[in-house]
Amino acid sequence: MKARHALAGLAAGALVLVGVGAGGAEAQTSGSTTKTAIAKSATGFDTYYFTNGALCLDADYGTLHAKSTKVQMWACNSTSHQHWVFHLVDAGLSIYTITNVGADNKCLDADSGTINHNGTIVHLYPCNNWEGQQWGLYPTSNPDVYILQNEASGRYLDAATEKAGQNGDPVQLWDPSTGGSQYWQFPQP
Repeated sequence: MKARHALAGLAAGALVLVGVGAGGAEAQTSGSTTKTAIAKSATGFDTYYFTNGALCLDADYGTLHAKSTKVQMWACNSTSHQHWVFHLVDAGLSIYTITNVGADNKCLDADSGTINHNGTIVHLYPCNNWEGQQWGLYPTSNPDVYILQNEASGRYLDAATEKAGQNGDPVQLWDPSTGGSQYWQFPQP
């Protein structure tokens, strides 16, 4: 059974994911009243960046309109392909689907062909209500840092560090780790 964490205070909305890099934090397994800063966008959605260190979660512009869009880490630049929307699936478990503002009806997706292993490809794929497109959003011991757990695999969203924090670093699923590659912040765009 997958570990569950409680999160209060995050409303459905667009988000930019920013990782926190090395140093990290430990996940809390008890309830939390941690609140996330939320900014209203012109579309009426709450917008965020996903960050991991100095880089943001990014939908590759070159593949944005393909059926499968590459998701990577890239220098934060406030473009729409770095803005993400969280859609609440299960409030009791803090489960969301995550879409990109620049990609029509595509969800952050764990590739079904590699789902059973560390290194699972994470990309944008047409939304289809599959568990591989559902993400648990959980606070860590640092009130500004979160982990995202994929519902199909139980593994965490991980900024791969093959290039040591450079543009184009891949994003994958990996077993829980104490390294900062699985810790994410959500600053306002």
